[in-house]
Amino acid sequence: MLQLLQSNEELNTLIAQSHYAPVILYKHSTKCGTSHAAHYRLQMVMNQTKAMRLNIIYAMVKVRECKALSEEIADRLSVKHVSPQVLIIHLGRAVWHASHQRIQGANIMRALQSLPLSRT
Repeated sequence: MLQLLQSNEELNTLIAQSHYAPVILYKHSTKCGTSHAAHYRLQMVMNQTKAMRLNIIYAMVKVRECKALSEEIADRLSVKHVSPQVLIIHLGRAVWHASHQRIQGANIMRALQSLPLSRT
């Protein structure tokens, strides 16, 4: 399930959870066709990892509606803000990120393979 982030407190919780399972954080622009296409591709990854029973936490921030939170994510994780953007957070830090057309299922799965993954 894709958790919708709306506050710094939720971001704090999400970063803390990354010490127990990888977090995929998606920065989504609701007015952008490229972002909608990337969102669809991310949903395919979610379905694939769910079928594989991988323990991965998924979250999304809507950048237009939560601009300050989106900037906080960029500052806290030291990744320049763009949207759409996918970040993989592990052990409290961004270990991989991609934007626009680089948000592809194969790229995300390849990045996940470098992490210790547990099954649910």
